[in-house]
Amino acid sequence: MDDFISVSATAGDDFHRIWSTTSASAPHANPILQAHNALKKLYPEHSLVLTPHDVIHYPDALFRALPDAPLIATTFFVPLQRAEGKVTGVLVDRPEFYAAALAWDTFDFIVYAVTYPSGFGTATVFFILHEGPEEPARKLILATGRWSGDLHNEIWVFNQGFWQKDHQLWLDVQSASWDDVVLKDEFKTALKKDIYGFFTSEPIYKKYAIPWKRGLIMYGPPGNGKTISIKVVMKTCDALGFAPLYVKSFQSWMGEEGAMREVFNKARQLSPCVVVLEDLDALINDRNRSFFLNELDGLQGNDGLLVIGTTNHFDRLDPGLSTRPSRFDRKYLFDDPDREERALYAKYWQGKLKSNSEIEFPDSLIEEVADQTKQFSFAYLKEAFVSALVSLAGFEGDSKPSFSHFLFAQIKTLRKQLDKMDVKSRLPPSPAPAPAIPKRDIRAILDQLVQHVAGRTTATLNIATPTPGTEHDLRLLFDGLKLENCESRWLGEHVPILATAQGFSRFLGLGIFQYLLIPVVFLCALLLKIPVRRNAPLLRPVKQWPLVIFSHGLCGSRNSYSQICSEIASSGRVVLAVEHRDGTAPACRARNGRTVVYCREDDVVIPENAEAISLRTEQLAFRREEVYRVYNAFRALLSGDDVGLESLDDEDADLASWKPSSDGTPLVQSEHVTLAGHSFGGCTVLSLLSSPPCDSFAPLPISNALVFDPWLEPLPSPGPAPASSFFVQLLVINSQPFTLWKDHFARLVEIVRHWGPQPARLVTLVGSEHVSFSDFPMLPLVRKTAAETLMDRVSELSVAFLEGSLEEALGKTVPTRPMETKIVGKRPDGRPKRTLVGDVGDVVISL
Repeated sequence: MDDFISVSATAGDDFHRIWSTTSASAPHANPILQAHNALKKLYPEHSLVLTPHDVIHYPDALFRALPDAPLIATTFFVPLQRAEGKVTGVLVDRPEFYAAALAWDTFDFIVYAVTYPSGFGTATVFFILHEGPEEPARKLILATGRWSGDLHNEIWVFNQGFWQKDHQLWLDVQSASWDDVVLKDEFKTALKKDIYGFFTSEPIYKKYAIPWKRGLIMYGPPGNGKTISIKVVMKTCDALGFAPLYVKSFQSWMGEEGAMREVFNKARQLSPCVVVLEDLDALINDRNRSFFLNELDGLQGNDGLLVIGTTNHFDRLDPGLSTRPSRFDRKYLFDDPDREERALYAKYWQGKLKSNSEIEFPDSLIEEVADQTKQFSFAYLKEAFVSALVSLAGFEGDSKPSFSHFLFAQIKTLRKQLDKMDVKSRLPPSPAPAPAIPKRDIRAILDQLVQHVAGRTTATLNIATPTPGTEHDLRLLFDGLKLENCESRWLGEHVPILATAQGFSRFLGLGIFQYLLIPVVFLCALLLKIPVRRNAPLLRPVKQWPLVIFSHGLCGSRNSYSQICSEIASSGRVVLAVEHRDGTAPACRARNGRTVVYCREDDVVIPENAEAISLRTEQLAFRREEVYRVYNAFRALLSGDDVGLESLDDEDADLASWKPSSDGTPLVQSEHVTLAGHSFGGCTVLSLLSSPPCDSFAPLPISNALVFDPWLEPLPSPGPAPASSFFVQLLVINSQPFTLWKDHFARLVEIVRHWGPQPARLVTLVGSEHVSFSDFPMLPLVRKTAAETLMDRVSELSVAFLEGSLEEALGKTVPTRPMETKIVGKRPDGRPKRTLVGDVGDVVISL
């Protein structure tokens, strides 16, 4: 110890000066190389080894801070569970720069720990200096690595693509015991023999040339002991030296296949061990089943692996999992307990309560409970006992009923619940009346679309700001009071159908072939109904409804994004879909009845005194002012002023329901707005954030930006950078063609990468097209096979982003995969044609 105390380093303060004035405050290509070179100059007689392993906190090493080098740390508040004491949290320091003298074994070292930016986060490197050869430092790293790889009252848990050592799960399983698993003795004996006997049977497997691996499935209705049995298995296998590996999800940044490979590689590394796959039917799906079976079959060798899966739905498992030998060759049914097991469970509680003198629990009560709880699961039985004890403990009065009184009262209540559930499960589905429609009838095709466009029932208002020169058509989608009229025309009741069809034709450049499109648009406009309630009063919110303003793309309209807008509205938001009057809608109708069809650049006459700039740039400036005017008009409605709005529907809109509540609070949260848009609408959102209109407009309080496949050509290159991104979170969902458009995608990456301190995400949907964000791929005659899958994924990501749970969704419920392309042919110009690898709807995370 005296030798350790005498270790000194006079250069410690010099290195901090070099690090802080070069690597930490100036542009640098590689801070690690700069630090290495600086330390070699300061310590010419020392060997230097770099490592990411925290050797300073290795338990077998002794260390003290160098007196001449400062400690620079970032302090975090870490909340604690209330059960751990009155203190609700602790402060934890994360060193950014630290220097220490360290003693281990018979060697002395000087260690510097520095943190620097790396990728999207930070990295810490430990510089180990030793006066002598490198070998002692390497031995120290080896010892530290071995210790950090071992479990110390922890369990390996795989989630979101990473392995972590979970101490809390280890604590949770310590209370589990086979005594708490109330099953028949022969059942428990067979289960334990299959589990523990596997690990001791390696010589037998080898003798008969059988692969030393086993799969076991625990199945049956929920609440019958599968989870508690898994806890006991993890606890006891850990105590026997066979590491338990618990898999929460295969969803990860590397895709499900990459996650499976990571899980089985870890299991092979720690073999012999037990791999626990809870809810097997949810973990394995059509996309990943083949790869999982290959890993399970052990093409790379699975010696010593015991894989235990659980499921509540054995019938949903693929036969390749449930019936094929050599994969899951042991199956244990955890069914609802029979009378004998119900009696065992009651006897189990009798033993737990025998020390309580206030509770009478005779043997006759065991038999009565067993008789009266037929069809109860173990979870229901537990609820009966626990609730009875809670009622008994909380009873206040002179004549306290007996424990059996409360117990049978609770059993009666649970019986009613069980019978009610049983009746519902036995009811046959009510067939929907369907008129006889000939196969070729266009109504049969339209009926298929109705089920998918705006699949959730939403309310809508079509209103306008009629002031000359600033008139706009708006579509509001929101949660409204239920009315009998729950259908509305897809394109709206008042849309000029012929002009709209001509506008679509003009946009597509069909020329004389427009006459082929016009009948289709007529049929869709007249016959296609979507399940939205027209002119319903606004449902009063528990809190204020959040506001989303949606901007359509070229030749789109406020009506052509019914699905995504309705999905967002159904999540508890008000969506304000703007019909832009910049000439990008298929047809615009002015208040005087005049209709203008979609225009092109040749149709626009540029004034002589104006600079001949691109039409799209002028349209962007016009759109920016439109959004501000629409927002101000809507905010006036929320404050009780509806003078500037009128209904576009046949009947008057119920605008009174939008007025403030009795205490004067607006029903819609207009102070935190989400801007959303597709294509040219996405370009509009980015343009609004980077170039707000002139000072005559009140600032638009934007908190989120939701951008679908933005078309960046009209924007200044390479930008735009947001004028103030500090409060604006960004999600960009790209289509496959726009991601494979290299130059365009590179611009988009730069925009998202330099967005600012608020979170910004850029993802791509495999198999999507530019129009996948609108209703068009679901229309009759042009319907796309994958349209519904893609729209569901767009809606899932959008709602998760708006609710602040996007990162959780990307890690759990949404299938993700790395960017990977393949050649599928040639383009007309001879260049290779590429596509993204993956299933339709998979999410590629670029940033």
